[in-house]
Amino acid sequence: MPASLRNLSPFKGKPLWEPDDEEWEDLNATHISSTYKASFKDPAQYVPRKTTNASALSRFSSTITSFLPPCPTKLAAEARLREEEELRDKLEELHNTYYSDPDGDLHDTIMASVHIPTSRYFQLDRAGCFAAPRVPHVIDLERYFNTQDALVGAAYPRLSDAVATILSHTDRECVEAFLDPRIKEFVYRREVDGSVAGNTLVVRRVGNGVIAGSYRNLGFSLSWTLYVKALFSATGLWYETYASPVAGTSPIVNGVPMWDIFLPVNTAFPFPASSLALPPSSLPAFEAPESSLPLEISPRKIVLATPHSPTKEAQQAERDSEEENNTISPTDERFMLYQSRALARYLLRDIWIRFEGRYECKATWEADGVVKSVRLKKALVGFAGEDDDDEMF
Repeated sequence: MPASLRNLSPFKGKPLWEPDDEEWEDLNATHISSTYKASFKDPAQYVPRKTTNASALSRFSSTITSFLPPCPTKLAAEARLREEEELRDKLEELHNTYYSDPDGDLHDTIMASVHIPTSRYFQLDRAGCFAAPRVPHVIDLERYFNTQDALVGAAYPRLSDAVATILSHTDRECVEAFLDPRIKEFVYRREVDGSVAGNTLVVRRVGNGVIAGSYRNLGFSLSWTLYVKALFSATGLWYETYASPVAGTSPIVNGVPMWDIFLPVNTAFPFPASSLALPPSSLPAFEAPESSLPLEISPRKIVLATPHSPTKEAQQAERDSEEENNTISPTDERFMLYQSRALARYLLRDIWIRFEGRYECKATWEADGVVKSVRLKKALVGFAGEDDDDEMF
């Protein structure tokens, strides 16, 4: 890449993922929602620049010089300018959420350059299309986070890719438990501060439903800063179904978190509204979720709450709040993709800065109530090699 293009990188001259306490604090649903709204720019609303006499003179000058013999130095300079303009256009597209597409966009195209396609656990979908954006991929974290390419540095991964990558840095038993359909509930937790009361990153699978996010355990509730839900099909395709644009809580009843109940902050509803959203019409039908079982059958199984009908006052308060805050719908496809990608990079960055700093990176995973500890390693499981300690560095 020409030096002039490298100079455009916002990451030049500093470590790409150096920890920053303020940045970690800013990574919450409200901040992400504000960033999403600020970065959404419809090209159709742009005011085209007017043609000036200077531009007309420039065209006249270009017409004259077109009859002159080409100069190698000038041709090289023009090529560099075209490359820089193309890079700027792509960076603008990456930063403009208008161009986000759940079925595939520029982020997916660029992230494909840092995918590792030989995992035994995360392979092709049944259609044989490994490059499908909704298919989980394992990401080469070193190539991603240590990149000098401005485009790679500006691209965001999918949540499915982050989950596949994190699990591939644990151990074989953990990966296989997540993928085993016989295991009803799988929960991965990483206490960022090394404390139960501190910030905890979680990925929870029940059946084919996934909840991922960041929370603090307050004892009587989980206080979420990020909360995203997704479903995956029988072919392994992931679909985001919910992403809260604000922080919220989930109650803890008799020591059991009510994961599927999400109460947004400053809500007008007296009862927690369920965050469950139906999958898109393109998603095949699924089996009834395990959480539909009666609560008394198993105290560990969570029942989806049916929200009470809000009063007229509550409905009006909600409408007023939406108008005042320009509220984003938690089921807006572009926003769900945007927030899930922010969470994905958050999850990956959390382990990578510890790998790079040679700090210990511990987590726990739970399979149907059985909790085990695991140390995440820079090496990957599920790749080349046939022995029990199958790893790739």
